[in-house]
Order: sequence, then C-alpha cells, then structure tokens
Amino acid sequence: MWCRAIVGIFCASIHPVDAGVQEVMQVIQRHCVECHCPDGAGPFSLTTYRDVHKRSRQIMEVIREGLMPPWLPDNAPGIFAGERHVPQSDLDILNQWYSQLSEHSTSDLDGVEWSIHGKPFKRTPDASYTTEAYVLMPDGLDVYQNFLIPIDLNRQRYLEAVEIIPSNRRVTHHVLMKIDEKALLRHRVGDRKTLLSSDMTDVSASGHIIGWQPGRDFSPFPEGLSWPLKGAVDLALEAHLRPSGKSESVQFTVNLYFTDKPPTRLVQKFALGNLDFTIPAGEKAFVVRDHFRIPVAVRIYSILPHAHYVARSIRAEAVMPDGKRLNLIEIRHWQFDWQNLFTYRDPVELPAGTEIQVEFVYDNSADNLSNPFNPPRTIQYGPNTSDEMAEVWIQLVSLKESEATTLGEAIDRKLIHLLKKKFEREIADFPQNAVALDKLGRCLFFERRYEESLNYFGRALAVDSGNFLTHYYCGLIYRIKNQLDSAQYHFEESVKLNPKYYKNYGNLGTIFLGRRQYADARRAFEKALELNPEDSLAAGVLEKLHRAGY
Repeated sequence: MWCRAIVGIFCASIHPVDAGVQEVMQVIQRHCVECHCPDGAGPFSLTTYRDVHKRSRQIMEVIREGLMPPWLPDNAPGIFAGERHVPQSDLDILNQWYSQLSEHSTSDLDGVEWSIHGKPFKRTPDASYTTEAYVLMPDGLDVYQNFLIPIDLNRQRYLEAVEIIPSNRRVTHHVLMKIDEKALLRHRVGDRKTLLSSDMTDVSASGHIIGWQPGRDFSPFPEGLSWPLKGAVDLALEAHLRPSGKSESVQFTVNLYFTDKPPTRLVQKFALGNLDFTIPAGEKAFVVRDHFRIPVAVRIYSILPHAHYVARSIRAEAVMPDGKRLNLIEIRHWQFDWQNLFTYRDPVELPAGTEIQVEFVYDNSADNLSNPFNPPRTIQYGPNTSDEMAEVWIQLVSLKESEATTLGEAIDRKLIHLLKKKFEREIADFPQNAVALDKLGRCLFFERRYEESLNYFGRALAVDSGNFLTHYYCGLIYRIKNQLDSAQYHFEESVKLNPKYYKNYGNLGTIFLGRRQYADARRAFEKALELNPEDSLAAGVLEKLHRAGY
C-alpha cells in the first residue's frame, strides 16, 4: 500500500476513546504518518494508537530534540513552503499526553486504526505510466538504476506537475526524473527500458527539478513555468536504491498533470559546487567552496543541496552588489537520508551582479558516526554513496524576458567550467574512457577550442565509434573549418547510427547547397522537416528551392 500525506479519520463509532488520545493521533497524523505507514519510508508504522503508545518514549525524544519530523534547513521558519516543524500547540498536546500516559489504556484499541487516504494534487492525473519491474539484489552497495518510459504526445501539451510513486519505499532513497524531449535514449537503447547509469547522458531536464524523496510526492511547477512537450518524448528516471538484506522488486508510477497555459517565462537552473576533490582520511573539517556571479536580475524559486555521508554542513548565501548578504539556505547538521528540494514560500529576487557563494564542510574522521568507513579512508568525488559530492542546484528565471539568453549563456559557461575538471580527472584515471573523452570534447567545442575538441573526439571514436553525437560534433567542427568532405563523412556516419536525429540532415543539406547539389539538398531538408516539423530553417530553404524549380 502506498501512502502519502493523510487525512485522519478516527473510528469513534466503533471504539470510544477519550479526546486526549484523539488529539494525539491527529498530531501524529499531521507530522508522522506520511512516512510511518505500511510500506512507507519510516522503519515502523504509527497508524494505530497501539503503535504510538508502544513507541511513546522514542517519539517524544526525537520530536523534542528536533530530529523528527525531518527538516534540514536551519533558516528562520516561514522561508520555505512545506516546512516540517511541530508547532508549540501540537507539542503541548504531546507533552500533556505523555505526562499522563498511564491513564490511557490500549486494551480496547486492537481494532481501531486511523484511515490513510491519498491526497490528490488537484485532480486525477491526465496521464499515468509505470516502469518495468526491477529486482534489487539483497546485498552490496547502493544501486543507481535508470528506467525509461517512452511516450508519444500527438499534440502540444504543457506539463504543470509530476507525481512519482515508488512501489517499494523501503528500498527507494530518492528518484530524479529527466525528460528526453527528442527521444535520443529510445534510439540508443532499443527495446531496453531498464538502463545503465551511463545511458542517461545527453538527456535534458530543462530548468525543472523533478523527483521524489520521502515526504515529497509532487513536483508542481511554479505559476507560468509549465513545460511544453510534444511528439516522441521519453521519461527517464534515475532511482537510488538501497539493498534491504533480501531480494526486492521495485517499479515506479509517473503521473503527469497538464495545463492549457503555455509558459510565460523560461525557467533555468544551475549548479554550484565541485566535481573534482579528495577528502583525506581523518580530516575533520575539509571545506569545498564555489561561487557564481549572476549577470542579470533574477527570481529564485527553489534550491536543492546535495552531498553524501561525510558532509557536515552546507550553506548558500547571496552577496548583493551593495554588500548586503542574504542567507539562501543553511544546513548545520546535514543528513544524507533527508535531502530534498526546498521551494521558497515567496520567490527570492536578486539584482544583477549578485554573487552566490556556497560552502560545504566535511568530517571524514572516526568521530563522524555517518562515515561509511571505519577506520576512515580517503574519499573522492564520485556518484556512489561511499564517494562524496558537493552540489547546490538553484532554479530561477531572469526578471526581464529579454535577458534570459544572457543568463543561459552564463549558466552554460559555469557548467562547462565544472564539468571540464570532472572529465579531465576521469580521463587521467582511465585514458580509454570514451564517455569522458566525448564530454570533454564537447566542453571544448562550446569554448570554441576546435582543434583540442577534435583531438578528444578522435580519441573517443577510436574507443567507441558508435556514438552518433560524437560524429555530429566532428561534422560541425569540420563545417566551421570549411573542410566539407570530412564534415559530410561525419554527418553521414551519424545518420547511420541515428537516422532520426534531424540536425544531421539540415547540416548535410547545407553542404549540398554549397556544392549546388540541389536535389540532394532538397531530400536532406525534407527529411529534416519530416523529423522536426518545427524546423523553420529547413522549411525556408525548401520554399526557396521550390521557387527556383529544384
């Protein structure tokens, strides 16, 4: 049974219970049962008074100490939407009940259970899809498993919210979802719907941050920031799974909610952090810092910090051009199990020139009870939970629509700066890493360092000649260098590997036009337009060719 935020209904008509117990159960329902229910993320259920009575001491200890309900930010209350704080009025009810616990008998409560009902988003979903089942082995390291859900939308739709439902919350730590808007994965993996982590490369997630964590069921998009989708679209899920000691089956249902309202603004996101660092064994206060200067005035909607087990604290701060500082998020006691996307109750507006600074502090000593190694070992950046990470993702829009491109270009430069270090490290560790070679080649391409880029693309193709995008970027570089024979070769190789990637045909058509091979050019542009009816360039060229009689 899957359970979400609940509406408590006490069965008083069956078993009369004093008002004090009923009040206590209403408090437990408001703050605990979301996770502590059958098949929930919590390690035990609190859906009956007998459950609560049995664990009364533990419940009071973790609530009084602020350990439960889990809420990581130490910002002032009211900053974020959906904050998990037990108000003083509810705490007073629990304290009074606990002080008089012996007066409340459980003997007549064996059959009493507070009902658990799903809380709908706004309505029933407009579309619902379920992944193939995956069997998680009983032992070993945490698993990052990817799932692909191919869908075809026959008309323009605008996505306003996504709901992800794990069938097995016990082994699901979190899920992130991207949307492959051009169905690149579908061609690459064929009929496979359960994928390797490397298969997720090249999948865009736009500016939205979609996912599931314990306590987060919906990913609603802010007003005016819907996501346009049309045609062959694939939902790509990355699930972090944790072995339980026995074989477990898990699959995920994805509910989509559409709106008739197109987006009014372009939402974007960027990351601060470090993708290449090493924490020495025994180091109690290893610090990672990063910063990013925002070139235009922006509005920030949400923030997502991410690290693993030896992280101790995470902080993000905005420093305005006039020196004023604003605490965006502060987590003094990081807990790996309760990371989340934190959405501001009121979006934060920042002026152009604001610098966002982040700081991560790690404790890789034996004193850190969360340290996965005893005795401590040197820990490097990496995707496994026994590695470490340092990321703060921020979702935002430019206040002026005309400045969205300027913001996007600055974000791209920031991302490339982070990624280059990561790929350089991976290549140094394993020179035959075709994925890292290809990715570093693309980073250099976007920096217009074409000769260096070709070098890495050539090394990548020597290891794996089957990546159509590597050929595509080689074709682009040779077109820029006006080496058209080499450009044509790589575009045609890319077509062989992926006949559905429309950009290849547009480039081939341009080459044919330059050679006055008009019939070949027409066929290439027709194919580009067939694959992407919104390709205005191909449509314009075809119109000119038609008027010229070709």
